[in-house]
Amino acid sequence: MKKIFLLTFLVGLTFFFAGCQTYEDLFPEEYHVVLNFKDGIEKEVELSSEGATTEVGVSVMKTGSEDNSVASGLVEVMSEEDFKAIAEKYNIKGVFLAPEFYTLNNNELSFTGDESYKFVNVSLKNDKIKALTKKNIDKVALPLKLSSTDATVNSNMVIILVELS
Repeated sequence: MKKIFLLTFLVGLTFFFAGCQTYEDLFPEEYHVVLNFKDGIEKEVELSSEGATTEVGVSVMKTGSEDNSVASGLVEVMSEEDFKAIAEKYNIKGVFLAPEFYTLNNNELSFTGDESYKFVNVSLKNDKIKALTKKNIDKVALPLKLSSTDATVNSNMVIILVELS
């Protein structure tokens, strides 16, 4: 009887210790910290009728399996060549907006452990952009891209489209 009890106990311990797993590596490392644009690929904007500029907010989110991790990112305007390739791929109509038509503010992002999103401010210069209608331009595009050295970037671009009619 003691042998059966001892054997059952040993088999039970074997199953108990064999069944224990750690879930520390449940997510691959590239999903520990992820940055992405909240706005999707296209963001349509109307120019303000009052004031010299139209302010556009673009939000960047920090997600991932490690909630309290820090991350940094950079939002910048993509090159005209990259924009043309993307515009052709996604059938986006709009003329690339040159740097003299906007200013980009707060584009260097630094997330602390408890921050989950930040805003990048784009100031569109109304008078200069409205003057483009004299050149028969109906829509302009400001393509932004997101990059990071210490986080995975999931949704890496947003294109601000301004209708000029």
